[in-house]
Amino acid sequence: MRVALSGNAVVGPGVMTLYADGPVDGWTTDVAVWLTAIESIFPNTLLLDVPNAGDEIDPATGQAVAEWNSGESAQQVSGSGNSGWIMGVGALLGWTTGAFVNGRRLAGRTFLVPATKGEYNSATGELVSATAQLVTDKSNEYLGSAVLPSIYSVTHHVSARIINARTGANVSWLQTRKR
Repeated sequence: MRVALSGNAVVGPGVMTLYADGPVDGWTTDVAVWLTAIESIFPNTLLLDVPNAGDEIDPATGQAVAEWNSGESAQQVSGSGNSGWIMGVGALLGWTTGAFVNGRRLAGRTFLVPATKGEYNSATGELVSATAQLVTDKSNEYLGSAVLPSIYSVTHHVSARIINARTGANVSWLQTRKR
């Protein structure tokens, strides 16, 4: 699933990519409920468009093989924070699985950006502990959904169910690879 980010809190199109290994019925609602639970970290000018359909990926090849449909309407979540923001600065959410690939645990991450300035200490670069705890708790609740949120490794063509979410203590920021 590709959640589109728009509004004047982002420059150009933004996207948050999520994967699932289970049935997709209700996935749109599950993601919208999760994002609504953490909407306070995002500025009120950020819109998160949660789709109801997308490409189904064959984990063995990484190729799109069909279309999935959640059987419900697309939804939109709006950030509710109002303390200003800095483009690309926010929280880094780490996802872990029980799978191992080449001797290493399969893990992933989601950048939750931008976060409002009230969610972190700009002098120390640390997230407010209540923010980190909120994101961790609500993300772990999302993992209990029937769609079985997962991590997909493009490199190793492996998909595994996420078993834990954890938000780092420090802010994270997005950087471009273009020079």
